[in-house]
Amino acid sequence: MGTRSGEERVSKHIGVDWPGGAELLAANLPRIAAGRKSYLFLHARGRDENATLCYQRFAAAVERQFEVTCLQEINATEDPRPPAAVVEDMLRLFPHAGLLLALEADVWLTGRAGWLTDLRALNREFRFATLAAAPALWSRLGTADAPAEAAALVGPLDGDIGYAAVEAAARKLLSPTNIFPAPVIPCELVTPDNLSDFARRYAAAANGLNVAAFLPSRAEQGRPTSAESPGGGGIMKR
Repeated sequence: MGTRSGEERVSKHIGVDWPGGAELLAANLPRIAAGRKSYLFLHARGRDENATLCYQRFAAAVERQFEVTCLQEINATEDPRPPAAVVEDMLRLFPHAGLLLALEADVWLTGRAGWLTDLRALNREFRFATLAAAPALWSRLGTADAPAEAAALVGPLDGDIGYAAVEAAARKLLSPTNIFPAPVIPCELVTPDNLSDFARRYAAAANGLNVAAFLPSRAEQGRPTSAESPGGGGIMKR
């Protein structure tokens, strides 16, 4: 699961369709922009095969979008600065850009405390969209009491990865000589409007994982309940 190992003895790899997610992000750009007319773009083309495919699929799909204009594109693999510094400089140079699209999610997941607040000082209205839909980012989609920092997240139901891996292993054990295609887990577009439904299915795919602590207050209605802690897990099921 995850990054391919390159090990010849591995018979199946359960991966996520991140390039398809990048295309989904580009295809929905006008909807995500919600009236904003410009965006900044950070990617990592050339870092590895997956990052390059993500860039290519995004670039091909975004050519069909004319409502929103790219003001600046930066390849993180060709820039010696840390990604966080790149983001800050982009917003400093374009203080009225509407969106910042990042095909690399680490910059949002590992930023220091208060970093997004500081970015607001550079650009009061910007929103970001990224290739990740991890629970740690859900609250960025906004609450009733706080403005949204994320316009959209794109990622898979992570529990489906484990389910597919167990299923592939079982099929291999039961029928060692048969060749089964390796499943690829699709990405979904997550916005403030569909977060509660995504969270419900995310929890179900992870065997009833309690995700309430990750939800912004307005998405809590209809949230799944579980005795498990927010960091819990379990055997994946459908």
